[in-house]
Amino acid sequence: QAGTSHKLFLDGMSAILPTRLVTTVLLRCQSARLSTSTQPLRIALLLGSTRTEGPPKPANVGARVGAFAAAALTGLGHTVDTVDPIVEELPLLVKPQFAYAAGKAPPSLDALYDRLLAADAYVMVTPEYNHAPSPALVNILNHFGSSVFSFKPSAIVSYSQGQWGGCRAAVGLRPILSELGEMQPRCSRDTETKP
Repeated sequence: QAGTSHKLFLDGMSAILPTRLVTTVLLRCQSARLSTSTQPLRIALLLGSTRTEGPPKPANVGARVGAFAAAALTGLGHTVDTVDPIVEELPLLVKPQFAYAAGKAPPSLDALYDRLLAADAYVMVTPEYNHAPSPALVNILNHFGSSVFSFKPSAIVSYSQGQWGGCRAAVGLRPILSELGEMQPRCSRDTETKP
């Protein structure tokens, strides 16, 4: 939609960039591991929206923002594995994957563990709900321990229909990613969608 702002928020700075530059933004903001890599990366892109009804129309803005980020990353030769909470259907956290004895976790949880463990980097796509990150995204993260995410770079793509572009959700997500051991770059970029 013309004039809708989406914000890539990774720390306290911001600048307006044309949409065509989002590919550059996504990778220039990465840690040294990404910026010096000559091999294509396996990137797990975790979506945070479970909305299926609007407004807005269509309701799941997160799927559109995630597709935009995935296209930018695959355009650079990287492999993107999208983790959608609607598809994964994880229950609210009762027992994390690492608390099960070997081979005793539900097969779908072990399969998602393997996918996340295989990733070289992570991109979190979160809406801002009441100044906070998506509960669905946090629920996915809470099912896994730091052994999955440690020492791997991550980025946060946040969005909202308001003027702040989801930056408060991104700020709330940073300590969670830090606790999981993910390396977070220190940069931020705004993108504005154009018709």
